[in-house]
Amino acid sequence: MSAPRDASARHEAIALHDVTVRYGAQVVLDRVSLELPTGTTTALTGPNGVGKTTTVRVLLGLVRPSSGRVSGLDTCTRAAAFQEDRLCEHLSAAANVRLVLPRSAGSAVEDGLRAVGLDEAAWHVRVRALSGGQRRRVALVRALLPPADLVVLDEPFVGIDAASRDAVLAWTRERLAGRTALVVTHDPAEVAALGATLVRLDAPRTVRDQDVA
Repeated sequence: MSAPRDASARHEAIALHDVTVRYGAQVVLDRVSLELPTGTTTALTGPNGVGKTTTVRVLLGLVRPSSGRVSGLDTCTRAAAFQEDRLCEHLSAAANVRLVLPRSAGSAVEDGLRAVGLDEAAWHVRVRALSGGQRRRVALVRALLPPADLVVLDEPFVGIDAASRDAVLAWTRERLAGRTALVVTHDPAEVAALGATLVRLDAPRTVRDQDVA
């Protein structure tokens, strides 16, 4: 299965500009500025509770900033894998992935599930019967197969066993090639495997660290 086409020319750069998110009196994201360079993968890390998942939700349009602004989202298509799998429990693994693909997708579903090491016996099993690690694979394939301009993955490799992780990371890097992506992770090895640019989120602002090849 080939990697996605270079999407760099299809949308403008995506950025958060001094974004704050409040729920009542509680500030959950405090004056964050973050740029996602077009066509590259950015890895977002930081301590628990600093607002990484809120940043994800802002980028996906699920949370509106209390102040500040977001640029570059008006014309881009988006795909995501959340910390929660958000799968359709009554559907099989393969059917969950097919939901986001055209009929012309051919063998893409099977190729993707195979690439992340999901046993063929599990492809047509309802996802409610799958293990946590199997469900994570399905959610990841569902996020990475559509040709979205922006891909957002929130701790996508949690629960995937060590024996499969290298292959899953390699396939993820292949699928993200030429696309704009944000991957939330606490694992430096994942950052390196994805060839991502590391950004650490610390209140009140982000500090861009270094490229990790």
